[in-house]
This record gives sequence, C-alpha cells and structure tokens, in this order.
Amino acid sequence: MVLRFHAPSEQTATRLKDRFAAAQAAVAAARDRAERAVARADALRTLMRARAEHRSVGDEHGRALWADAVNEVARAAGERDRAFAVLSHELRQAVGAALTALRVSSLAPEAEMVERARGVLERQLLHLSRIVEDMIDYSRLSLHSAALRLERVPLDEVIAVAAEGVRDAAEGRGQQLSIEHAAEPVWLVADRTRLQQVFSNLLWNAVRYTPNDGAIRVALEAKEDGAVVTVSDNGRGIAADEVPIIFEPFVRGTAGEDGGLGVGLALVKQIVELHGGTIRAESAGSGLGSVFTVTLPRRAE
Repeated sequence: MVLRFHAPSEQTATRLKDRFAAAQAAVAAARDRAERAVARADALRTLMRARAEHRSVGDEHGRALWADAVNEVARAAGERDRAFAVLSHELRQAVGAALTALRVSSLAPEAEMVERARGVLERQLLHLSRIVEDMIDYSRLSLHSAALRLERVPLDEVIAVAAEGVRDAAEGRGQQLSIEHAAEPVWLVADRTRLQQVFSNLLWNAVRYTPNDGAIRVALEAKEDGAVVTVSDNGRGIAADEVPIIFEPFVRGTAGEDGGLGVGLALVKQIVELHGGTIRAESAGSGLGSVFTVTLPRRAE
C-alpha cells in the first residue's frame, strides 16, 4: 500500500495552524502557572524548615498558629501535586490524539478517513478548550475576581435550560431525565449564568456516572427563605472515603470515567457559596447512586 500525501486546502491549513497555536499557548500558560506554584511551595517549605529549626517556638498560641500554617502549606502542596498530575495527563492525551488526527488527515487521501480525523481533532480541541475554561473559572473564583451579575432570576427556567443542554447526551445513553418543578415559580436574586453553570455541571456529572438506561432526577422545592434543588441518580455512586473530599479541586472519583480536571464540583461549591447557599453530597456507596442537594437563599449575599 502506498500512502499519498493529501494536502489540505490553504484555508483549512491556516485554520488548523491557528487552532494548534491557541492550544500550544494554553498549554504554555498552564505550565507557567504550575511552575510558579512549585516555586511558591518550595519557598514555603524552606521557611517551614527554617522555622522548625529555630529553638524558640513561642507561646502556645504562636505554636497553634504555626501548626495551622504548616497544615495549610501541606494542603496547598498536595493540591498543587494533584493539579500537576491531572493537568499533565489530560493535556498529553488531548494533544497526542489531536496531533495523530492531523497527521492522518494529511497522509490519508480517503475522504472518510479525513472526516474521521477531523472529528477527532475537533473533539480534542474542544476538550482542551474546556480544560482551559475550567482552570480560568476556578482561578477567578478562588481569587474572588469574578463578581456576580445579580438580577431577578426564575430558578425553574435556569434548571430547564441546564437540563436541555444535557438531554441529548442522556437520551443517547438511554437515560431517563426528569424534572420535578415546585408548585409555584421560584424567583431568586442571583447570577443567572453562574447558577446555570452549577446545574449543568451537576447534570453532566450525573450523565457521565450513570450507566445506560439509568435514571436522573431533578427536584425543585420552594422554601420561605429560598429554594432547595436535588439532583439524584441511580448510577455508580460515591465511595464513602470520597464523600468528604468530593468538592475539593482536582479530585476525581474512582468510580467514574476518566476525563476532566476534577474541578467541576469545586466550581459548583464556590458558586453556590458566593450566592450564600450550601451544597452537600450523599451516597450509599459505590454502585448505589448519589444525591447532590443545593440550598439557595432568595437573595445572594
């Protein structure tokens, strides 16, 4: 078999070149942020060693403050290590698959093969785009630089829009997605876009972690001082030791599929708390489904 070089059109080649340039810039920016985090963590470790070697440990209050600082540095270092491992794995997979698809589209003249490679390339670039967007959102919310755009919002409508965004994926897997609305419309003073992000993330998680022919249910209940929304499924559930850390960044459940940075639920928690609300996760264990309960006040703090 002789492979013939199939040169893409000039317009297609330019578009692909621009996309890869953008992807490479995103990877470089993520690498730079990770390197700065490593430098900060190393500096803090040096400070910890110097302080530990100092003979005077201060009074009891000072020792307690120092112990808290040490624990916080250790937690941040662990988070950095998880982020590094997850980010490098996701970027390597996506970039590797995209490069392979680009080579195949250049070498294989068959239209079907080129179209298949184009599909792979588009999916991987979208995956890279989602990774970058997740990292940007998480960084902004962590640094409190993302202000809420408050308005009077119908929560029923927000949930319905989020559900429509995942309905095709759910139906494609034979899953039943149902919404149980409150007896009367529920209005909140909140950020419509951010609330939609909350329920979209919860529903996408439910679709990913629920097997084919499973069931996903959203229930909205009006309260005098706000609203309670539960997103439940009969999917793979959450292991008991993962429930306490499920909302921490860069934590990915072992019962689920690979993919993603593990910041989706951390983003959800940040957004809900910015609105003055709370979120909790419950599961009877692996394989026994999960329930996420979001409580939101009438007006964001």
